[in-house]
Amino acid sequence: LGVGLTYPRFVNVNIKAINNNFGGFLSLQRNFTEHVGLRLTGSYLHLEGEWGTPVVTSETNVLMGNLDALYYLVPCESVSPYLFLGGGLDYRMLTNKATPYLDDNALVAQINGGVGLEWELTSSLKLISEASYHLVTNSEFDGALGIGEINAKDSYMTVKLGVLYYFSKGEPSKLCQLYSGLSA
Repeated sequence: LGVGLTYPRFVNVNIKAINNNFGGFLSLQRNFTEHVGLRLTGSYLHLEGEWGTPVVTSETNVLMGNLDALYYLVPCESVSPYLFLGGGLDYRMLTNKATPYLDDNALVAQINGGVGLEWELTSSLKLISEASYHLVTNSEFDGALGIGEINAKDSYMTVKLGVLYYFSKGEPSKLCQLYSGLSA
């Protein structure tokens, strides 16, 4: 079980990204081996951007669900880097949108990937830090369509900090018992 805070930021959008963004997440994770795991994450994100003259602040609030495959590069160390790739659905809610005919609320698919570090605090409690990139399947995520856009995609990045608690573990791995650690 994981829980933590998220800082999201627009990357490839039609409005100017600003820094009044925040979010949080809750995740369920199952590791099948030392190297491979699967994670289901639910998140809330609040992203803001500016458009127009005079300047108008647009808000995108998102309820998001993702399913990610994780691969741990060095699973037997106390600091374990990992990669992940997955996809999910975003239910986005717009306020002060730049393109008036867009729906205020809509469901959109996304693909995402990123890197993270899992820091061992105890054998069952880990600190997680993560950076990810999310590509949504249309250009309506930020509430603005560019002139003449066809098949464009919006995207955003997130940085996460949280904790991960393992409620139960399987039989101890022989791989980590054979491993003697990194040496210079």
